[in-house]
Amino acid sequence: MGKVRGVLQLRHHPELHKIKKGDIYVEAKMYRDDKYWKSWKGNEVKSGGILFNLGIHYIDLMIFILGKPTKVVYSKITKKKAEGEVQFGKYTGKFHIEIVDSREKQGRNLTIDGKEINLSNKDNLSYEDLHKEVYKRFEYDSGITLSETKKSLELVNQLKMWSK
Repeated sequence: MGKVRGVLQLRHHPELHKIKKGDIYVEAKMYRDDKYWKSWKGNEVKSGGILFNLGIHYIDLMIFILGKPTKVVYSKITKKKAEGEVQFGKYTGKFHIEIVDSREKQGRNLTIDGKEINLSNKDNLSYEDLHKEVYKRFEYDSGITLSETKKSLELVNQLKMWSK
């Protein structure tokens, strides 16, 4: 029987292997159509809301780069937007995750110590084939373990609790 693994595909973005630790700002603006809002993904009770459904990938990215979070400084979450700040020891991670009303307003960027990395210009990150790398690792029974995935889930939960 196989092992359960997390699908946190942004860890496989080729630009991440070129960066060093530093203060991070993640901005992800995504368009979602009516199908999204009518599915389980647009239902906060079923999906956990914007941070669990979409933001988990960007929160995980901060943990992947900076390590263990030490303090939630700020968090504000609404149905279509989540923003906040987290301390990671001597580094700061800030995020802005938003569902926007048109494809033209989309963008997914990571800025680390002033250097901007464009994570995707496309409508959906699946065009970057990052999922393929995740699934390839599944074939060899490797990848992101549940204990590793749990770190991101716990931080998202802390951010949600702080926001209330």
